[in-house]
Amino acid sequence: MRVALLTLLSLLLFLTTSQAQYIRLGHSIPEIDVESRFGAELKLIKHDYVCLIFVHSESQPCIDALTKFKSTGDHLSERLAIVLITAENNYKENSILTGFTDETISIAYDDEYRTFCNFNVEYVPLAVIYDSKRRRAQWSGSLIQLEPEVLDSIIHKPTK
Repeated sequence: MRVALLTLLSLLLFLTTSQAQYIRLGHSIPEIDVESRFGAELKLIKHDYVCLIFVHSESQPCIDALTKFKSTGDHLSERLAIVLITAENNYKENSILTGFTDETISIAYDDEYRTFCNFNVEYVPLAVIYDSKRRRAQWSGSLIQLEPEVLDSIIHKPTK
């Protein structure tokens, strides 16, 4: 009985961990299943890099992090596309988009939480930077932790 219980628990642990989608740097990013309603659609973005930022409009840490990030990301807008992803149906664009325009940012809606689940989002603001040609992750973590020097080093390294 004890062996059967241990086997069952091991199997459950294996199944749980095998379904989790973790972002591994240098590896392909998970599927993105969103609908764009502000700015360029994700599939039409021609930048070298894309920064996905998972957000919630009523989260003060999201608002603070985006305000700080805007000043960091502005000078990289030729090579870096910024895409906010939210699961909110009634996204309050005005509260979180202060200072952004539809030329510098896109908003994508994940109404069914597919992309949130694919990227294993457990907190916001989560940022994932990937190169758009190979769709390989270059950086992942809290937007609050994305320092300008790190962003510069990612964006200015040569693409293959």
